[in-house]
Amino acid sequence: MASGSSCKAIVSGNTVSATGLAEGASCVGIYFATWAEGASIDATIEGNDLTGGGPGDGIATGSISEYGPAGTVNALITDNEISGWQHGVWLGLTSNEVAITGNTITSNTAAESGIHITSGVDVSNIHVNYNNIEGNLEYGVFNNATGTLDATLNWWGDVSGPSGVGLGAGDAVSGNVAYEPWLDAPFPGGKPVFGMLIHLHQGWNLISLPVIPASTRIEDVLEPIEGKWSEIWSYQIARRRGRWYWARGYYDRRGRWRIRGNLRRMEDGKGYWIYMLEEADLLVVGYDLTPGPSTPPTYPVYKGWNLVGFKSRYEMLGKDYLGPALGSVVHVVRYDPTTGTFSEIDPNTVNFVPGEAYWMYFCEDTLIATPGVQE
Repeated sequence: MASGSSCKAIVSGNTVSATGLAEGASCVGIYFATWAEGASIDATIEGNDLTGGGPGDGIATGSISEYGPAGTVNALITDNEISGWQHGVWLGLTSNEVAITGNTITSNTAAESGIHITSGVDVSNIHVNYNNIEGNLEYGVFNNATGTLDATLNWWGDVSGPSGVGLGAGDAVSGNVAYEPWLDAPFPGGKPVFGMLIHLHQGWNLISLPVIPASTRIEDVLEPIEGKWSEIWSYQIARRRGRWYWARGYYDRRGRWRIRGNLRRMEDGKGYWIYMLEEADLLVVGYDLTPGPSTPPTYPVYKGWNLVGFKSRYEMLGKDYLGPALGSVVHVVRYDPTTGTFSEIDPNTVNFVPGEAYWMYFCEDTLIATPGVQE
């Protein structure tokens, strides 16, 4: 290509494999670059089968600095199956505007194996969304470039999200990667979820769920801290009558973790006392709003004492969370697990904190209609 010129190219519907190459060889399945300074390529790489793998990169764009001045590459990389390579997708120095979307990128084997972005790339116009990224050897996404990479709304192989700098058990992400929200199942069926850590102290803690949990089963919600808690209690009101619900966790004689009791679900909007045998962090995964046709959450409270959860990923003034229900509140009481003491707080001046729950006394039955999601 001549300096300053541009072209468009499409690579679609191909099957690419390099499994027969000798050990130590290096190759690229599909590669776009130009070494004509000032030139540009607009590439579409779509619907290709690169599941055969080989000793190199499945899809690559851009150059490396050793080759001198070069033109830029803009690329749409979509709906490809990429597995068994060293890097599934490699973005070099002159990669410019790149969208990586709708791909399945699995079982690639280099140290930074799933999607690798080299040093010097400006990632402000690079987006990695709605991909299935799982089973890659060391990283699902490795960003060695300048800036924070948009890698939100991907499936990482586990509902808890990515590992590495992420909180979950899926493929790892490096630093400088924005990964939240992620998908709760493989694309295209997965829905956006968020993860929140609740820090739990040894002894009693008064907690609530800051998101609507993907599963309300107590076994699922508390799975990350299996064996680290022994008792959980919740005071709930039904038909205007308050009742305590409880569950106990223990290992049976065969070493299997068991939970018994009449508290079988943990739901947003409710408060829970949990007794921790040791300090731990609980990762709660869930939604800001229930996927599909639904109304925003509202939580009934009743005259008298209620154990109220705080359903939010952000701190906010208590009065802003309570909304119109503020006029019915007589007392709001917070528990401090570090000192084991209660204190009354003023919701007009004190923030509610994600992961905490509060004892509240209401002078009448009412509803808490939660405010909109902050972004």
